[in-house]
Amino acid sequence: MKTLHLIRHAKSSWDDPSLQDENRPLKKRGLRDCALMATALAQQSTAMDRIFCSHAQRAQLTIKSLLSHTSSNASWTTDSNLYNFNAQSLLSWWQARNDAFLHITMVGHNPGMTDLIEHLTGELIGNFPTCGYAQLRFTGHHWANLSADSCQLVAYITPKQLKN
Repeated sequence: MKTLHLIRHAKSSWDDPSLQDENRPLKKRGLRDCALMATALAQQSTAMDRIFCSHAQRAQLTIKSLLSHTSSNASWTTDSNLYNFNAQSLLSWWQARNDAFLHITMVGHNPGMTDLIEHLTGELIGNFPTCGYAQLRFTGHHWANLSADSCQLVAYITPKQLKN
């Protein structure tokens, strides 16, 4: 059984209009949400051993902040293919993963992540919020076989849920 861990970057800042989209930092709210989510993910015993992150500053700051609030010493790598907003491109990325990896974490962007989750699970989530986390279980043996309705949504955690 394989597990997909999807994390959308935390709330980013639009304060400096001169910055390129990829260079936008996190807002203070985004950093606070990372601290909340890190605790929730630790309680879930979420295995984040293979982490791939968009090269966008806000995505990198999200994973750095999440990991800094845990005792995890997980390493991560950036992948420019994850600076992508299209579900089909993200699905192709997943399908090309090494079958030896059972748990893979992707840190990326919307609307592609919302569409990908809905496509793989058949569940309508509406919008995958900033700093949201989704865990999908794939019973196939080969990442290349990921397809529509091939996964089960087993965890869905958002900062808003934790604040209520």
